[in-house]
Amino acid sequence: MAHRIACVLTCAWLCGCASTAPSSPAAPASPAAPASAAPAEKAAPGVLLVEGETTLHLAPADVAALPHEHVAVDGKKGREEWDGVPLHAILAKAGVPVGVHRKGHQPIEVVIAEGADGYRALFSLAEVDPALGGAAIYVVDRRGGQALAAGEGPFRMVVVHDSMRSRWVRQLVALRVAAFQGEQPVQRQDK
Repeated sequence: MAHRIACVLTCAWLCGCASTAPSSPAAPASPAAPASAAPAEKAAPGVLLVEGETTLHLAPADVAALPHEHVAVDGKKGREEWDGVPLHAILAKAGVPVGVHRKGHQPIEVVIAEGADGYRALFSLAEVDPALGGAAIYVVDRRGGQALAAGEGPFRMVVVHDSMRSRWVRQLVALRVAAFQGEQPVQRQDK
């Protein structure tokens, strides 16, 4: 567990994006893109952008059509009930290989979750992958059986075992997968 946290924190330090809001009102460049790359794509309002092997634009109806799981989390105000899609399932839909080890491929990839306000959280792909870390991480669209309120949704990250909730990104607008080559994050070249 401590090793996994150290790996995530190291990736966050290298990437410069661990659970941070932008320091200026201008839109930040994607931390996963090299300096010479085009600016990160923006999603339309209410749509979740997923950049993996392929790029998806998921409307609330698209996410609602995916198989959901019910999640109960103890919070400060008692038990909270959420319904959502496991993050690994959404990444698999975007062509990101999960549940398999690609021979000769080093598992040094990260997932960056971004909120509408620019807040970002970092996850290692290994912790998301059910064959490796299998962390309970969800993209939720319902709370207590109701659609998320405007200030919270239409999508939100719920990381079941993160007690501080610093990676619970509200108003989730983008999920981006980046790979590390050496010490620098780069956009996936195998799109």
